[in-house]
Amino acid sequence: MVIGLTGKYCSGKSSIAEEFEKRGFYIIEVDKLGHTALKAKKTEIEKTFGSAVIREGEVSRTALGKIVFKNSKKKEQLEKIVHPVMIGEVEDILKKRQGENILIDAAILAHMGLDKYCNAVIWVDASFLKRLIMALYRDNRGIFFALSRMISQKKLKSNLTRKYVDTYIINNSGDINSLPDKVENILKTINTRK
Repeated sequence: MVIGLTGKYCSGKSSIAEEFEKRGFYIIEVDKLGHTALKAKKTEIEKTFGSAVIREGEVSRTALGKIVFKNSKKKEQLEKIVHPVMIGEVEDILKKRQGENILIDAAILAHMGLDKYCNAVIWVDASFLKRLIMALYRDNRGIFFALSRMISQKKLKSNLTRKYVDTYIINNSGDINSLPDKVENILKTINTRK
């Protein structure tokens, strides 16, 4: 079974992914695949965005982020460069681990077209305030950084994947101790609908 996990910035996807990992799921963290894609496409990224995004011979995610999160056209340019690499990596993992329980953790799951590989998708919902507090605590990069990330994802919605697969919602605005039960209940529901 392949389940997609998606939701906005700092909604709590990692905590939910940990619950799936405890239940034997192999986790594909698409964001981490982005690091690999940045290395693989370093020359093209430097040509497109300039040498200011290269620090100590590597693509600086911070410098690149300052450019792309403020400019939707630049963000699209970056996505055209790195998304094919990331999607290819996901496809390779799915082939190698065919028959296993896999969770694809990706904020922009539907945007990348990865939902088509999923038997079900889970959208993690959390209030704006909870996400903002989590961003400030976790990333420690200031309120303007957090708000720019949140604004860049304003078009992300839970219904983007419904044309392909059933989408389930986990509300993560409450007590973190309730997450194991929420994951267990959704897994039972998904298994009965297979």
